[in-house]
Amino acid sequence: GRVPSVRNTLVPLATTPAGRKFLIQVPGAAQSQLSDADLAEVLNWMVTHLSAQPVPPDLKKFTAAEVSAFRHTPLTAVTEIRKRLLAGQ
Repeated sequence: GRVPSVRNTLVPLATTPAGRKFLIQVPGAAQSQLSDADLAEVLNWMVTHLSAQPVPPDLKKFTAAEVSAFRHTPLTAVTEIRKRLLAGQ
């Protein structure tokens, strides 16, 4: 029932296609009232300002098109998928 901190997981998740999809599909993101472009900007801001790790200089920024492609299918098994992604599976 507790939301985990994103400080140590934003950069690792934002560097893989599956992790990026996860960040877009978590309920708080996918179900927000933000436009796709605004959600992409929020995700980019989070990675830049909330990450405990340095952001790789070549990290691709989230785009409105990327958000639009994934946000319409929000996750239901968030905890399990998060654990699997962080374990590298």
